[in-house]
Amino acid sequence: MRCRYHLLLIFILVFLPRLKAQENLAFISFSMGWFDFMQADGEAFEGRIEYKSNLSFAGLKPFFGFAVTSDGAFNTAFGVYTEIFLFENKIVVTPSFSPCLFHDGIRGKLLKSELEFRSQVEISYRFKNEMRLGLSINHISNGGIKIYNPGTESFALNYSIPVKQIL
Repeated sequence: MRCRYHLLLIFILVFLPRLKAQENLAFISFSMGWFDFMQADGEAFEGRIEYKSNLSFAGLKPFFGFAVTSDGAFNTAFGVYTEIFLFENKIVVTPSFSPCLFHDGIRGKLLKSELEFRSQVEISYRFKNEMRLGLSINHISNGGIKIYNPGTESFALNYSIPVKQIL
């Protein structure tokens, strides 16, 4: 049932036409938010850092990241994303999909699978200096590869800095 979230996002990533921006940049993204906010049986603070590459193949770009929650759960993700630019490139919609290695931690939400899948959509405002501030929502579940599949959702505030401004 929850597998539908992942399938919808994969469809969007593959088939939705992309509107091009002026530059193709790599980003370091920092996020903080509310882990398991919809089910409220494993709520925690979540912090996340991601590197979003500017390399592109058929409009898809790779990213990798690491997330940790205040109750000891953590995951690493490696996946793909795309960018859809709206309103004269000021608003950026960034859908992404990734398999991730998930660890429940000491008091973390029990997802019962080390291999999970994360589908996420981020909507950001793009400043003149290319930095972005936005909100994201994601769904993590095992996609039905195990019988037990509780899944979880996170809601986060994201801040993305172009790598060229860091170096």
